[in-house]
Amino acid sequence: MVQPGDGNLMAAMATVHANTGVVAGFQITPSTQFFEHICEWKRTGFFKGVVRTMNGEDDAFTASWQASKCGVRTANSSCSQGLLYASQPIMCLSGDRCPVVIFVANRAISVPVNIHADHSDIMPFRDSGGIMFFAKNAQEVYDLGLLSFKIGEDPRVQTWVGNNYDGFEISHTTSINKILNEAGVEKIRDYIGLHYKRPHSMLDMEHPTSSGALVLPNYQMEMKYAVMQAMLNSNEVITEATNFWSENFWPVHSFIEAYELEDAEYAVVVMGSRFGTVKEAVKIARRAGKKVGALRIVCFRPFPVEKVRESLFGKKAVAVLDRMGAYGSPMAPLCESVVGSLINDDRMPRVRGFVDSLGGRILAVEQVLEIIQSLEHPEKWNKAIRPTWVGVRGGDTI
Repeated sequence: MVQPGDGNLMAAMATVHANTGVVAGFQITPSTQFFEHICEWKRTGFFKGVVRTMNGEDDAFTASWQASKCGVRTANSSCSQGLLYASQPIMCLSGDRCPVVIFVANRAISVPVNIHADHSDIMPFRDSGGIMFFAKNAQEVYDLGLLSFKIGEDPRVQTWVGNNYDGFEISHTTSINKILNEAGVEKIRDYIGLHYKRPHSMLDMEHPTSSGALVLPNYQMEMKYAVMQAMLNSNEVITEATNFWSENFWPVHSFIEAYELEDAEYAVVVMGSRFGTVKEAVKIARRAGKKVGALRIVCFRPFPVEKVRESLFGKKAVAVLDRMGAYGSPMAPLCESVVGSLINDDRMPRVRGFVDSLGGRILAVEQVLEIIQSLEHPEKWNKAIRPTWVGVRGGDTI
């Protein structure tokens, strides 16, 4: 079926089609419309689950956490300061093995106050044991959002899944999307499971369990190692889920999306909605005879190490574009993960990090072309030990 809509609508639609049991929310721009849709659909009967309007994000995510522990399929949304306010319960989700699905309309964090897109709100959680997807458009918000329930709830995984989509650029931009018809919804619910079957529900009186108990040094590492193992297992589960979707509905990317990389000598790596801008710049550069390609990271955690290695094999130089500042660090988060994937590899290309598009600033095709041009002359990088900031008044020169 064809469904015009923005990212927030498609996130809410995925939540309904997954037969979610609880949505506990608190509104914050630009995630607000997700919860508005859920509340309206609860009123009309389109959404069958429980809706709870909470006093703030700490309460909302605590409610989601507890509902998940009781064996209820749970979803939530937030961004920016709200996401940070919910940091305590979010950090508990992986340790308590709670597969809450979180939709994040990525937005800058204060100060100064800015309601537009960058990735600084989700990055503090990047190593907290949750799976993280970054959508390029509203269609992927729906596709990956629906699959997130299957992935997180799989017994091999059991952790939270974050679906990230750039604030306003995706959350509020209407596009023409595909959604499942009635038969498709029935099929995906059969695949996911009509309800979440938690291995150890807190409501199972026949098999009582404890949660959040004190763990002393002799078991802390083992508990955290189990979370790491879940993230390793998720590679297989994500592959299975995206293969099912692609075989039964329409193609969906799982870990990466490559563009003109096969014969490329240079590459630009990016996440999120800026991929379209990067692709346009690659097209122009290709017409000018430059052998350049683009790589989009779809799944940021677990990071697709082997796929990145294979994609960047034999490249002379690589630019990595981060939508978050790196303050006092030699690399921003995406660049750090790319370089970490290539370390100890004799085929490692030269890598240069860039910071762009903070607070909703537009990345221009001309700026990407400048970045591509710089890749042809890595000898001019002067052994830079921090990322280059793109388009800053009176700042760095590409």
